[in-house]
Amino acid sequence: MQARTGLRAAITDGASANEQPDALLHALGITHIQTALRGRTPDEHRLGLHDFAGACAADGQPQQMTCPNGHTVEGTHSAEQASFLARFLQATCQSCPLRETCPVTPYKQQPDTRLRFDQAALRRAQRRKIAQADCPLGHHLRAAIEAIVRSVRHPFPAGTLPVRGVFRAAGMVIGSATVSTMRPMHRYLLA
Repeated sequence: MQARTGLRAAITDGASANEQPDALLHALGITHIQTALRGRTPDEHRLGLHDFAGACAADGQPQQMTCPNGHTVEGTHSAEQASFLARFLQATCQSCPLRETCPVTPYKQQPDTRLRFDQAALRRAQRRKIAQADCPLGHHLRAAIEAIVRSVRHPFPAGTLPVRGVFRAAGMVIGSATVSTMRPMHRYLLA
């Protein structure tokens, strides 16, 4: 599909995120951009997993993690093989200016602090990172997409087409989309 269409990014609704589409799109080399993210908004005064940079292997397993302050460590499996660990030295974390907001956990008996996460949390963090990079300064694609769909449907009474049949309906929708796209362009050229 990608070779035929040249698709590089798929923009979808926020409700369509789960493991199967993510794995399929990753295997095809397509970037998945969500218009909205489900779940609670992270606290902007605390760091989260999405603030850490991670290099992953081809199978999606994290190989190394870099904290927001620039310290890089290896990503390893936990003892139960259910999650991953990034172990930072406590001496480094004690002198870090981001220590108060960092999610790493210090241990009393060991010389390291740990960031524990699983595969699902890593994917959520990657989705959040892509969404933040694609929508800077709080611009939301979802509102823009809903406005475009409304402008395509608006000319028809009660949002229904005045014709029957797939071919005629497709022609009406394509015509409406063309007009709703050309109208702002025409206004821009006149200004």
